[in-house]
Amino acid sequence: MAVDVKIVLAGVGGQGTVLAGSILASSAIKEGLSVRTYGDMGMARRGGSVGSFVNIFDKKGTSATAEGTADLLVGMEPIEAVRYCRYLKKDGIAIVNSYLILPSTVGKKDRKALSDVDNLLDFIKKNFKKTIVFDANKIACEIDSLTTNVVMLGAAFSTGKIPVSTETFKQTLRDSFAPKIAEMNIEAFERGYDECSGK
Repeated sequence: MAVDVKIVLAGVGGQGTVLAGSILASSAIKEGLSVRTYGDMGMARRGGSVGSFVNIFDKKGTSATAEGTADLLVGMEPIEAVRYCRYLKKDGIAIVNSYLILPSTVGKKDRKALSDVDNLLDFIKKNFKKTIVFDANKIACEIDSLTTNVVMLGAAFSTGKIPVSTETFKQTLRDSFAPKIAEMNIEAFERGYDECSGK
């Protein structure tokens, strides 16, 4: 069966969204798959919107991710998940970190509306077939707060939508970081996977 999977990762500057996309892409390449990646950096340096698009395929190259064509949305933060959910197929899967990070550019007038996490999550749940929500930050903080992005990737792998083995992904982490940091990220990956497996 041909592989052609489009994944969108959405977060804010400082969450490691682009790094997560890069590690995912490297893992796919290790398994002999082809990858196209590109990012939407927005105002990343100011804690603004960041998107990373990872297209994994095995034969003919796929086009850029148009709206309504992604198989999987990995929302590192609920506001950004809503912002980028337009790329997700109606029968795609959204995985959303429930921990809210208000952008630094949000004025007082909009702060109250954007702080309503339940309303943000309900919007995604109503518009897409399957949405998995959990507090990835809580899990990450039990390991290291900088591992939220890898906790979210663990959750994404638990859906079975990513055509890469978990062992290859873990090896990519080992190849990308010093041993202590790599093992910390592997733990984060496994915790995210276990938290969302079967949901």
